[in-house]
This record gives sequence, structure tokens and C-alpha cells, in this order.
Amino acid sequence: MSPSPRPVVLFVEDEVLLRLVIADELREAGFEVIEAGEGVKALEVLRSDSAVDLLFTDIRMPGGMSGWDVAEQARTLRPDLPV
Repeated sequence: MSPSPRPVVLFVEDEVLLRLVIADELREAGFEVIEAGEGVKALEVLRSDSAVDLLFTDIRMPGGMSGWDVAEQARTLRPDLPV
């Protein structure tokens, strides 16, 4: 777990309104949320020193990188990260 008092979710969703609504719901459920609108941004977060306890990603996204791609690379970068 992260040093944060709340678990940190990296939430990846390309549809802005959907991302805003779900991120708000996750915060209300007690999570800290890092939002990413595309897979490349999510991988930037995962390559950084940011604490992330869970990856929650959309599957179909524009830009050439699907949620499956993000999940596979996340497993390489952070093998113990739940997806």
C-alpha cells in the first residue's frame, strides 16, 4: 500500500464526462484518484515515483493503445499492481 491514508487508484478513461463521474464516485468511496485520459499518460504515471495501489482502465481507447496494452505494460513496470 502507499503511504497515503487512502488507497490510490490510477483511473484511465478517454471519455471526459465518464472519467469525471467515475473519479468522483471513487473519491466518495474513499480512494485517492489519479486520472489519465489515455494510455500514454497512464504509463507516464506508472514510470514515475507516484504511489499507485490499483490500476482501473477502460479497454477501448483511441490513440493506438488499448486498456489491455496499458495493463500488460503496467504488469512489467509494477508486477504486484492489481489491475
